[in-house]
Amino acid sequence: PPGKNKKYFVYWLFHILRIFKNRDYSAVLVYEGDKRISSLLMVPAYYIWPFMSKDDLQFTYVLTHKDYRRKGIAEKAIKYGIQKKTVTNRCFWYVTDTGNTSSMKLCTKIGFELVGYGYKSKFILHLKPRISL
Repeated sequence: PPGKNKKYFVYWLFHILRIFKNRDYSAVLVYEGDKRISSLLMVPAYYIWPFMSKDDLQFTYVLTHKDYRRKGIAEKAIKYGIQKKTVTNRCFWYVTDTGNTSSMKLCTKIGFELVGYGYKSKFILHLKPRISL
């Protein structure tokens, strides 16, 4: 989308070059009139996320304009994305920084569960599964 950072272009290029493990790369854009108030990307697995299966999708760059936050817009956008991209045995991932409490509250409210904590090496995000006792 116009005005977004270069990562959007890189993901589009990965889609065109078939680097992603499936063809379901997409964006959900929410407008009020001509003003984009929220957006997110649904990104298929590729080499940087080895914990994802072939048909999985990850929500990333979930953004809402500051004047529209806490109104359920991002929640509805994510649910819409899940509804539109349902495939048998597909998992949806929501990866966020542990310091992003708003994002963590959002994904928990929707029903995502903490699977583990990860760390990023130069090119790969490694997932350390959470251990329950």
